Amino acid sequence: MTETNLFQTIAKAMRSGDKVRFEIERNGDAMSIMFQPILRDQEDAVPDEAKPIRAALALPFLIRGVTPEVADAELASRLQGYADKRGHVVDAYDELIEKLNEATKQAKAATEKAGKPKPTKGKAAPVAAASPVVANGDDGHDDDATCGACGSCDDDGSCGDEARTGATPAPVASKTGGDLFDF
Repeated sequence: MTETNLFQTIAKAMRSGDKVRFEIERNGDAMSIMFQPILRDQEDAVPDEAKPIRAALALPFLIRGVTPEVADAELASRLQGYADKRGHVVDAYDELIEKLNEATKQAKAATEKAGKPKPTKGKAAPVAAASPVVANGDDGHDDDATCGACGSCDDDGSCGDEARTGATPAPVASKTGGDLFDF
């Protein structure tokens, strides 16, 4: 294998921004040779759908226990086979990441287009119609009766409920403590 072929083969197996650690270890008369890809993207930044392919890309090329003569004779063809197969995985990975990014953009655009309701100042949330007051007694108003909206009514028949008086109620906080429209 010439140097040009070695580096062309290695380059074919890499993505832009990836690194390679190339190790050779001698144990007596035998050698171990490792080609370890170091991927540019961190695993936690990769979408779950692409993690199995990323894991495959991180697998090393390894030959153990070969003599220098066998390494000279077989390294080129073995590394070429590894690079060819890894090249297909690189293409599939890049295509998947591109499709996932595009799907994410489309989903965000669709959400924005659909128009998630946003709270605006001065506009009230719709309020259900209040229940009528049931009057018992001489004054036309039962002191124990409630309208069903506010829970209490004054002796003069006036109600403290904004729905009955026409005032604008304040937005109600959600269970999570955010705005009314935070879901």
